[in-house]
Amino acid sequence: MRTESSALAEKIAGLEAADAANIEACNRRVDVWSDTPDPFVEHLGDFHTVVGVLKTFRGLIAVDPHAPP
Repeated sequence: MRTESSALAEKIAGLEAADAANIEACNRRVDVWSDTPDPFVEHLGDFHTVVGVLKTFRGLIAVDPHAPP
């Protein structure tokens, strides 16, 4: 898991050294996704709500690993 965390931290452009160290030290992860097609983007708001709630947890760092660097 730490290898994945380190690789993720390296992929994020413009990351401060302290933030990178926090991500590299992570040994837990929460994944949010859906396998259900949403061609009309009807559930995007639901996704943003979930991510917004997760961001309220102290110590949680929200990252989109598929976002371009």
